Amino acid sequence: MTAYGSVIKDLKEIKAWIISFLSTVFSLSLVIVSLLMYDWAEIEILLYFGWSLLIIGLILFISTNIFSRVEEQSDDEIVLDRGIYGFIRQPIYFSLVTCIIGIAFIGQNPLSPVLGIVSILLMHLGMLDKEQQNYEKFGENYYQYVKKVPRINVITGMIRWVRSHKGHSAAPPEYPPY
Repeated sequence: MTAYGSVIKDLKEIKAWIISFLSTVFSLSLVIVSLLMYDWAEIEILLYFGWSLLIIGLILFISTNIFSRVEEQSDDEIVLDRGIYGFIRQPIYFSLVTCIIGIAFIGQNPLSPVLGIVSILLMHLGMLDKEQQNYEKFGENYYQYVKKVPRINVITGMIRWVRSHKGHSAAPPEYPPY
């Protein structure tokens, strides 16, 4: 690697770190504000909706991390396209965004939407950065994966998955009786 290439790599790493740091700061600020101003507007349905989103996001985050750790042990040079990765490319970011939205609904205060939107925008920049890293790491395999699986749109991902698996029954083939 040339000195120029090394500098570019260092700048990319610094940019990724700054985005991650700012995203963390705004996300933690949202959590703190939501705790301090918990259920500020006292709209019960929003409170329950927020807790539901937070729980779903946490379950997805934990299960995705467990699944991807198991898969990483098998082969570090393959694109994960099974499980949740068959529906969306960035399930960890999706789960974090779901948690952020849930926390904003739980807080129900004027600062929550602002902090939540900034956090989500920063996470989006992080997703784009991660996707660029994946393009560099996996090349054509990742490009093909991107054409099949959306970034975080779960509904589109499910529709594409169902369409791609039509005619592929999970049931064992039927054998003629003897």
